[in-house]
Amino acid sequence: MVENVLPLRMTLAAALRVIQEVAADTSRMVILGHAKRGMKKRRITRSQVYSCLRRGVITEGPALDIKNYGRCTMFRLAAGDEASVVVSFNSRERLLVITAS
Repeated sequence: MVENVLPLRMTLAAALRVIQEVAADTSRMVILGHAKRGMKKRRITRSQVYSCLRRGVITEGPALDIKNYGRCTMFRLAAGDEASVVVSFNSRERLLVITAS
């Protein structure tokens, strides 16, 4: 699994490639409780979150969080609906959806 560990610093393009690669498989995404509550409150569906991660643009990051995970904020406008998702990752194995708005 060492080959799946990402460098501590990465470019915007590299982060976008990793996010899109992992997001292609929904079983590799974990939506945390905080994100689920935000999704419910703002009426954001899982499909909108997945679409944001697969086809959205990075509006903030990539930056390292306190656990040295990469963190990005992604945005997507689809069918008149806006979705913004904060995602965290430290490998090409899994994405953690931190929040959605």
